[in-house]
Amino acid sequence: MKLASGLYWIVGIVNLYACYSGDISINHFTKPLLMPILIYLIFLRSKGHVTLPRLLLALAFIFAWFGDLLLMFTGEDWYFLAGLGSFLIMQIIYCVVFKKSMNQEPSFSWKTASPLLILMVLVMLFIVPQTGDLQIPVSIYAICITTMLGFALFRKGMTSTSSYQQVMIGALLFVISDALIGVSKFMLDLPLAKVWIMVTYIPAQYLIMSGVVKHEED
Repeated sequence: MKLASGLYWIVGIVNLYACYSGDISINHFTKPLLMPILIYLIFLRSKGHVTLPRLLLALAFIFAWFGDLLLMFTGEDWYFLAGLGSFLIMQIIYCVVFKKSMNQEPSFSWKTASPLLILMVLVMLFIVPQTGDLQIPVSIYAICITTMLGFALFRKGMTSTSSYQQVMIGALLFVISDALIGVSKFMLDLPLAKVWIMVTYIPAQYLIMSGVVKHEED
Protein backbone atom coordinates (compact mmCIF):
# COMPACT_ATOMS: atom_id res chain seq x y z
CA MET A 1 0.00 0.00 0.00
CA LYS A 2 2.81 2.41 0.95
CA LEU A 3 4.60 1.43 -2.26
CA ALA A 4 1.56 2.30 -4.38
CA SER A 5 1.08 5.62 -2.54
CA GLY A 6 4.76 6.41 -3.01
CA LEU A 7 4.49 5.57 -6.68
CA TYR A 8 1.57 7.99 -7.06
CA TRP A 9 3.54 10.85 -5.54
CA ILE A 10 6.66 10.04 -7.55
CA VAL A 11 4.67 10.00 -10.80
CA GLY A 12 3.00 13.24 -9.69
CA ILE A 13 6.33 14.94 -9.01
CA VAL A 14 7.73 13.81 -12.36
CA ASN A 15 4.60 15.18 -14.02
CA LEU A 16 5.11 18.52 -12.27
CA TYR A 17 8.66 18.58 -13.62
CA ALA A 18 7.29 17.90 -17.10
CA CYS A 19 4.80 20.76 -16.73
CA TYR A 20 7.53 23.10 -15.49
CA SER A 21 10.06 22.17 -18.17
CA GLY A 22 7.50 21.91 -20.98
CA ASP A 23 8.47 18.31 -21.72
CA ILE A 24 5.37 17.10 -23.55
CA SER A 25 6.51 13.48 -23.88
CA ILE A 26 7.06 13.04 -20.12
CA ASN A 27 3.78 14.83 -19.40
CA HIS A 28 1.88 12.55 -21.78
CA PHE A 29 3.51 9.51 -20.16
CA THR A 30 2.99 10.41 -16.50
CA LYS A 31 -0.39 12.13 -16.41
CA PRO A 32 -2.37 9.08 -17.66
CA LEU A 33 -0.78 6.97 -14.90
CA LEU A 34 -2.19 8.95 -11.98
CA MET A 35 -5.82 7.78 -11.93
CA PRO A 36 -5.05 4.05 -12.52
CA ILE A 37 -2.72 4.17 -9.50
CA LEU A 38 -5.49 5.67 -7.37
CA ILE A 39 -7.92 2.97 -8.53
CA TYR A 40 -5.33 0.37 -7.54
CA LEU A 41 -5.00 2.07 -4.13
CA ILE A 42 -8.76 1.77 -3.61
CA PHE A 43 -8.42 -1.96 -4.33
CA LEU A 44 -5.51 -2.32 -1.90
CA ARG A 45 -7.15 -0.43 0.95
CA SER A 46 -10.45 -2.24 0.42
CA LYS A 47 -8.75 -5.62 1.02
CA GLY A 48 -11.27 -7.30 -1.26
CA HIS A 49 -14.31 -5.82 0.50
CA VAL A 50 -16.43 -4.23 -2.22
CA THR A 51 -18.88 -1.46 -1.33
CA LEU A 52 -20.95 0.88 -3.50
CA PRO A 53 -19.00 4.04 -2.50
CA ARG A 54 -15.70 2.34 -3.41
CA LEU A 55 -17.04 1.17 -6.76
CA LEU A 56 -18.43 4.61 -7.53
CA LEU A 57 -15.15 6.24 -6.49
CA ALA A 58 -13.27 3.99 -8.91
CA LEU A 59 -15.80 4.89 -11.62
CA ALA A 60 -15.26 8.59 -10.89
CA PHE A 61 -11.52 8.12 -11.39
CA ILE A 62 -12.16 6.40 -14.72
CA PHE A 63 -14.00 9.50 -15.94
CA ALA A 64 -11.23 11.67 -14.47
CA TRP A 65 -8.76 9.61 -16.49
CA PHE A 66 -10.71 10.28 -19.68
CA GLY A 67 -10.77 13.96 -18.76
CA ASP A 68 -7.01 13.97 -18.16
CA LEU A 69 -6.38 12.45 -21.58
CA LEU A 70 -8.72 14.81 -23.42
CA LEU A 71 -7.39 17.96 -21.77
CA MET A 72 -3.86 17.09 -22.83
CA PHE A 73 -4.88 18.01 -26.36
CA THR A 74 -5.15 21.66 -27.30
CA GLY A 75 -6.22 23.67 -30.32
CA GLU A 76 -9.78 22.37 -30.68
CA ASP A 77 -12.69 23.37 -28.43
CA TRP A 78 -14.26 19.94 -28.69
CA TYR A 79 -11.30 18.41 -26.77
CA PHE A 80 -11.95 20.90 -23.97
CA LEU A 81 -15.71 20.24 -24.07
CA ALA A 82 -15.23 16.46 -24.03
CA GLY A 83 -12.79 16.75 -21.13
CA LEU A 84 -15.21 19.06 -19.32
CA GLY A 85 -17.96 16.51 -19.89
CA SER A 86 -15.85 13.71 -18.41
CA PHE A 87 -15.07 15.76 -15.34
CA LEU A 88 -18.73 16.80 -15.08
CA ILE A 89 -19.73 13.13 -14.79
CA MET A 90 -16.95 12.66 -12.24
CA GLN A 91 -18.30 15.57 -10.16
CA ILE A 92 -21.80 14.09 -10.21
CA ILE A 93 -20.44 10.73 -9.06
CA TYR A 94 -18.47 12.49 -6.32
CA CYS A 95 -21.71 14.04 -5.05
CA VAL A 96 -23.24 10.56 -4.75
CA VAL A 97 -20.09 9.12 -3.14
CA PHE A 98 -19.88 11.91 -0.56
CA LYS A 99 -23.57 11.53 0.28
CA LYS A 100 -23.13 7.80 0.79
CA SER A 101 -20.01 8.40 2.88
CA MET A 102 -21.97 9.90 5.77
CA ASN A 103 -23.31 8.26 8.89
CA GLN A 104 -26.70 9.96 8.46
CA GLU A 105 -28.57 12.34 6.19
CA PRO A 106 -27.15 15.87 6.38
CA SER A 107 -29.37 18.82 7.25
CA PHE A 108 -29.24 21.87 4.99
CA SER A 109 -27.98 25.12 6.51
CA TRP A 110 -28.02 28.49 4.76
CA LYS A 111 -25.17 29.62 7.01
CA THR A 112 -23.02 26.75 5.81
CA ALA A 113 -24.14 27.09 2.21
CA SER A 114 -23.63 30.87 1.96
CA PRO A 115 -19.89 30.70 1.07
CA LEU A 116 -20.76 28.32 -1.76
CA LEU A 117 -23.40 30.70 -3.09
CA ILE A 118 -20.90 33.56 -2.98
CA LEU A 119 -18.39 31.40 -4.87
CA MET A 120 -21.03 30.61 -7.49
CA VAL A 121 -21.90 34.28 -7.94
CA LEU A 122 -18.22 35.19 -8.37
CA VAL A 123 -17.74 32.50 -11.00
CA MET A 124 -20.84 33.59 -12.89
CA LEU A 125 -19.81 37.24 -12.77
CA PHE A 126 -16.11 37.04 -13.57
CA ILE A 127 -15.29 33.76 -15.35
CA VAL A 128 -18.38 32.61 -17.25
CA PRO A 129 -18.78 35.87 -19.27
CA GLN A 130 -15.23 35.38 -20.58
CA THR A 131 -15.93 31.92 -22.03
CA GLY A 132 -17.70 33.06 -25.23
CA ASP A 133 -19.64 30.27 -26.91
CA LEU A 134 -18.84 27.94 -23.99
CA GLN A 135 -20.86 29.89 -21.42
CA ILE A 136 -23.61 27.27 -21.06
CA PRO A 137 -21.37 24.18 -20.56
CA VAL A 138 -19.02 26.12 -18.28
CA SER A 139 -21.98 27.36 -16.21
CA ILE A 140 -23.35 23.82 -15.85
CA TYR A 141 -19.94 22.56 -14.80
CA ALA A 142 -19.52 25.41 -12.31
CA ILE A 143 -22.86 24.52 -10.71
CA CYS A 144 -21.86 20.84 -10.46
CA ILE A 145 -18.43 21.45 -8.95
CA THR A 146 -19.90 23.89 -6.42
CA THR A 147 -22.49 21.25 -5.52
CA MET A 148 -19.68 18.71 -5.11
CA LEU A 149 -17.92 21.09 -2.73
CA GLY A 150 -21.21 21.50 -0.88
CA PHE A 151 -21.56 17.75 -0.34
CA ALA A 152 -17.98 17.65 0.97
CA LEU A 153 -18.76 20.54 3.32
CA PHE A 154 -21.98 19.01 4.64
CA ARG A 155 -20.10 15.83 5.67
CA LYS A 156 -18.90 17.68 8.78
CA GLY A 157 -20.10 15.81 11.85
CA MET A 158 -21.44 13.01 9.63
CA THR A 159 -18.15 11.08 9.45
CA SER A 160 -14.82 10.91 11.27
CA THR A 161 -12.79 14.10 11.55
CA SER A 162 -9.99 12.59 9.46
CA SER A 163 -12.32 11.52 6.67
CA TYR A 164 -14.06 14.89 6.62
CA GLN A 165 -10.84 16.89 6.57
CA GLN A 166 -9.25 14.85 3.79
CA VAL A 167 -12.30 15.01 1.53
CA MET A 168 -12.90 18.69 2.29
CA ILE A 169 -9.30 19.73 1.57
CA GLY A 170 -9.30 17.55 -1.55
CA ALA A 171 -12.53 19.12 -2.80
CA LEU A 172 -11.22 22.65 -2.16
CA LEU A 173 -7.99 21.91 -4.00
CA PHE A 174 -10.01 20.51 -6.90
CA VAL A 175 -12.06 23.71 -7.11
CA ILE A 176 -8.86 25.77 -7.07
CA SER A 177 -7.35 23.59 -9.80
CA ASP A 178 -10.41 23.99 -12.02
CA ALA A 179 -10.55 27.72 -11.31
CA LEU A 180 -6.94 28.01 -12.47
CA ILE A 181 -7.86 26.17 -15.67
CA GLY A 182 -10.72 28.60 -16.29
CA VAL A 183 -8.68 31.70 -15.53
CA SER A 184 -5.69 30.61 -17.63
CA LYS A 185 -7.85 29.53 -20.57
CA PHE A 186 -10.35 32.37 -20.71
CA MET A 187 -9.06 35.36 -18.77
CA LEU A 188 -5.28 35.81 -18.59
CA ASP A 189 -1.99 34.03 -19.19
CA LEU A 190 -0.96 32.82 -15.74
CA PRO A 191 2.76 32.16 -15.18
CA LEU A 192 3.40 28.42 -14.78
CA ALA A 193 -0.35 27.76 -15.05
CA LYS A 194 0.06 24.05 -15.86
CA VAL A 195 2.29 23.57 -12.83
CA TRP A 196 -0.16 25.22 -10.42
CA ILE A 197 -3.08 23.33 -11.94
CA MET A 198 -1.35 20.00 -11.29
CA VAL A 199 0.06 21.08 -7.91
CA THR A 200 -3.54 21.35 -6.73
CA TYR A 201 -5.05 18.53 -8.82
CA ILE A 202 -2.64 15.75 -7.80
CA PRO A 203 -3.18 16.02 -4.01
CA ALA A 204 -6.88 16.80 -4.52
CA GLN A 205 -7.60 13.44 -6.09
CA TYR A 206 -5.45 11.56 -3.59
CA LEU A 207 -7.10 13.22 -0.58
CA ILE A 208 -10.61 12.57 -1.91
CA MET A 209 -9.71 8.90 -2.42
CA SER A 210 -8.12 8.60 1.01
CA GLY A 211 -10.94 10.42 2.80
CA VAL A 212 -13.72 8.35 1.27
CA VAL A 213 -11.91 5.08 1.92
CA LYS A 214 -11.14 6.25 5.48
CA HIS A 215 -14.87 6.61 6.13
CA GLU A 216 -15.39 3.08 4.89
CA GLU A 217 -12.55 1.80 7.10
CA ASP A 218 -13.98 3.54 10.16
